[in-house]
Amino acid sequence: MKKKMMLLLMMTVMVSGCATMQRDQSMVSQLQLRIGELERAAQNKDRRIADLETEVKDLSYDLEQVKKAPVSRRAASVPSVSSGTPAVDDDRIVRVDVDPKTVQQALKNAGYYSGAIDGKVGSGTKKAIYQFQQDKGLTADGLIGRQTWAVLKTFL
Repeated sequence: MKKKMMLLLMMTVMVSGCATMQRDQSMVSQLQLRIGELERAAQNKDRRIADLETEVKDLSYDLEQVKKAPVSRRAASVPSVSSGTPAVDDDRIVRVDVDPKTVQQALKNAGYYSGAIDGKVGSGTKKAIYQFQQDKGLTADGLIGRQTWAVLKTFL
């Protein structure tokens, strides 16, 4: 009888240990899922911060351009587009913090630019920007601003 009691006691300890182990494993799984959710949320926040930083840079650039422009040009800050080609100053085509060569490469990768990747914003680059904007449903102003660059940079 003593042996049976010992055996029963040992089995009870083993069974209760297994239940505790299963509960612990369940808690670990739940914590791992929660960690994954938090990591994804942090990545989304990091992307949003990067987007906001780009927006701040763009707005700072726009502000500097407005400050540099003569008072008579400030009223006409948005260039007009006529006859399907952009009418803007060469120094204002790329309005985000990106090298014109990078813009040309992205346009080439997207199938809109066939000229040399030389960083010179000539008529070919301007037409490519304008056509890209039209085809992608963007404001076709011939400028590489925040929205245009957000779509165009996916071709790099």
